[in-house]
Amino acid sequence: MTSAAQENGGFPGIPGWLLEEDGGGAAKPSRTKTHFIAKTLAHISEVFENDLLCERYAGMPMFLQSIDARVKLLTFVFYIVFSNFISNPAVLVILAAAPLAFARLSGLDTRSFARRVWLYLPLLVLLFSLPGA
Repeated sequence: MTSAAQENGGFPGIPGWLLEEDGGGAAKPSRTKTHFIAKTLAHISEVFENDLLCERYAGMPMFLQSIDARVKLLTFVFYIVFSNFISNPAVLVILAAAPLAFARLSGLDTRSFARRVWLYLPLLVLLFSLPGA
């Protein structure tokens, strides 16, 4: 380790003044001052990984990838309007399961797709329905 890195507490490339505590008497945080850097780098890595994954699936010649975007948009709008007029729970369950079938036909991993979509969807529906309640 270089002498500059030793002066900075083992963090090469970070100026010593950035690692100094301020004299304001604030309580010392339980985590290191560079914790936010590690979190930011991890988040940036996740974004790039997600982008690469999406590009890989977008380039595959499968079911949804071969359909024109305008047709997908019109189908999506019809799907939403149709589901708003249905009150039969069995039909609503079938409509909710249809995206899993489409994901499978498109070559997507259904477990990953379900985790990405169905973990966030109930929360979003709740947030969007609160003003109407």
